[in-house]
Amino acid sequence: MEELVPKKKTNVRRTVIRLMFSVLALAIVFAIVDVKDLRHALQQISLVNWLIGVVGFLVLHVFSAMKWRFVLSTCGIHVTRSLALRAYGFGLFANLCLPSLVGGDVVRAGVLIKNGNKKEAVVFAALVDRLLDIMGLGVLVVLGFLAAPSALSQFGRDIRVQKWLIVGGAIVAISSLALLPVVLRRLHPRKLPTKLGKILLGFMRAWRTLASKPRRSVAAFSGCLALQAGFVTVNVFLGNSMGIALDARLWFLLWPLAKVAAMAPLSLGGIGIREIAFVGLAGSFANKSLLLAQSLVWESTLVVGGLLFGFYSLMSRKNTDSHDF
Repeated sequence: MEELVPKKKTNVRRTVIRLMFSVLALAIVFAIVDVKDLRHALQQISLVNWLIGVVGFLVLHVFSAMKWRFVLSTCGIHVTRSLALRAYGFGLFANLCLPSLVGGDVVRAGVLIKNGNKKEAVVFAALVDRLLDIMGLGVLVVLGFLAAPSALSQFGRDIRVQKWLIVGGAIVAISSLALLPVVLRRLHPRKLPTKLGKILLGFMRAWRTLASKPRRSVAAFSGCLALQAGFVTVNVFLGNSMGIALDARLWFLLWPLAKVAAMAPLSLGGIGIREIAFVGLAGSFANKSLLLAQSLVWESTLVVGGLLFGFYSLMSRKNTDSHDF
């Protein structure tokens, strides 16, 4: 389990490659939209609506921090609300600076380890939390896929390629979700490369832990699903306020699929991949410039929200962790 934590020395080459991938992806998506239309689209979001989006982002992440605390307790790690929120805030801020989302997990785990929690237990809890998030996102894609056909019926024949892309992406998500328990049971970690085998072994242990505590697992999973739906709802609000005429049922399919694409370890924190995936999937249903503008606005909420959470965590370090609000 210890090798799941990245080494202290940053892999500069990997970071540079991911940065280049992000730049390339952004260049591609900027090339397929009109810059003037994009500039006009960005002007459609009012300051008030943008601030509402930021507040929604912050509120959802506060609940996400409490969900993480619940998962920690399920794995036998008991921390105060204030410590959980502070560690989570540092992790969210770290996502702005580190090349992958896993970096944020490592940072928040490091805060707990520094406060006396065992490294192995904290890293294991991070795996359980990540597994629940993936399952929640997968179920949201499945629900969006079930609701999408009635929304797609209003469009013409010129979107057949996008329809197949959507169907293909949804089938992959559904299959992955359905086969996850089977894969975790059938694969033998010892037959895989050492690093991959240890990661798989960690997820197998995480799955067994969830299966052994069904009530708490269902509660944590429900929280993950509600949070994922909440993030989509914030994006629907931002999109509607910018004039994107996209059916809400399609939002709940296309945005999670773009988020899944952004999880691929190709770009810097998913930047660029998220935009090109969202514009590519939704481009036949709404104006591409508006879609890209909305995605960039969401990126701005990620940055501002991460900075605010980081500032809170930094300021709260002076408070005693024994004080539970």
